[in-house]
Amino acid sequence: MSKCVCIIGAGPSGLASIKSCLEEGLDCVCYELSDDIGGIWNTKNPTSNASVYSSCTMISSKQMSCFSDFPSGAPTFMHNRWVLLYLRLYAEQFQLTSRIIFGAQVLSVQPELPTDVNTRWIVEVNQRNVTADGRTEQLSVRRKFGAVLICTGHHWQANCPRPSGIANFTGDICHSSSYVDYQRFANKRVLVVGLGNSGADIACELSWHCRSVMLSCRGGGSWIVGKTGPFGWPMDALATTRLGRLLLPDWALECAVRAFANFKHCHQHLGLRPEYRRTKNNAWKHGVCMLDPQPLRSVLSTHPTIHDQLQYRIADGFVSVKPGLTRFTSDGRAEFADGSSASVDAVIFATGYRPTLPFVSKELLEIEPDGWAGLYKFTFHREYNTFAAVGLLQVVGAFFPVLEAQARWAAKVFAERQVDDLHHLLPGTEKRDAEIVERKRRIRVKFRRTDRHAMEVKLQPTVAFLLMSLCASEGSHSTHIAR
Repeated sequence: MSKCVCIIGAGPSGLASIKSCLEEGLDCVCYELSDDIGGIWNTKNPTSNASVYSSCTMISSKQMSCFSDFPSGAPTFMHNRWVLLYLRLYAEQFQLTSRIIFGAQVLSVQPELPTDVNTRWIVEVNQRNVTADGRTEQLSVRRKFGAVLICTGHHWQANCPRPSGIANFTGDICHSSSYVDYQRFANKRVLVVGLGNSGADIACELSWHCRSVMLSCRGGGSWIVGKTGPFGWPMDALATTRLGRLLLPDWALECAVRAFANFKHCHQHLGLRPEYRRTKNNAWKHGVCMLDPQPLRSVLSTHPTIHDQLQYRIADGFVSVKPGLTRFTSDGRAEFADGSSASVDAVIFATGYRPTLPFVSKELLEIEPDGWAGLYKFTFHREYNTFAAVGLLQVVGAFFPVLEAQARWAAKVFAERQVDDLHHLLPGTEKRDAEIVERKRRIRVKFRRTDRHAMEVKLQPTVAFLLMSLCASEGSHSTHIAR
């Protein structure tokens, strides 16, 4: 059986996967749709499906975000230019670029023998070809691979809602995936829909250049937590490490984060207080403390918004908070859940993405409307040992360590898949199905049932169980990844 692995995507997930495959002695080919590496972190790539905006900065610290064997000398919270430079240096250090075919669109991925758990895969690709006379043409090719690693991530298809009456609105409409900077919206009245990290960033940037900025959030608001904690220490280094989880169990972390979030700016006074209420009676378990005595939405039940400036821009009157957008009236005014309305010139939907894999059939892998993919430990197909995905999840904390752990585990399984007994690395279908069902149940209990939270995981426990699956949790390299 061929040991060549097909890797789809050359962003952070793809680069980590190439390196892991090479370390396991596997040959690999990486297909990248755009003309450069970096994925969404490459803002200058015109062929990229989506990219971050020009002012985007990492919300996790470099101490937690770097790959385990490649530290960064960048500032603590890296701007997207630093992230792209880091990925370029990473690819150069480990000689990864030579394995990438740029300008290649994967059209389909199909198993050669659907009944074989170790089947090879037929991959159809539309890739760039240079003819003898120097002309560039697109050539469709089909190739067999021993295994497939999907590394396209979940920032692929914009989740752009269609409120009632939107046809009545004649102004500018866009999604945050196509937002570059403020210039397109200068001196306009702008409505930003969505109070995630992108929505907060965009609203703050626009507030310096627009006539007015409104920020609409379903559920009435969101918990806003700064990037840094006590003594300027990165918040993720305090809350998502093994030591932090040991010192602060969920109930204590809930109290600490809620109190810290309200310490300088009261969420209720700023109009940011979430409306979702807990129904259980154990108030302390859900983070009730003297600084916030009413048990509203648990901080830990949602992906928190990480920002240091939004509260100040709201307090200064440059950003006004509105409840959820319900519809546009016949005269094009935006109407909100509290019955109020406003005239705006532009609407930016910072409403996230819908995970989708257009080159994979629903029979092979069906992604539910809320983003749940049904992968074993968010990585392996429920049946096949030679089909895995890296990065198809949402991490509370730094992302790169999880990508690295997933890539190492997948490469290890691919390298040893010819062994009769793979149960020390990967269980059979029955056990995988049981784990998938149980993990889905836990996510539904722990997090809110929204499109964003179906893939939600915590950094340290996720890295830990991935490394345990790799059977390398005792090694120094694994300990470094798990922080």
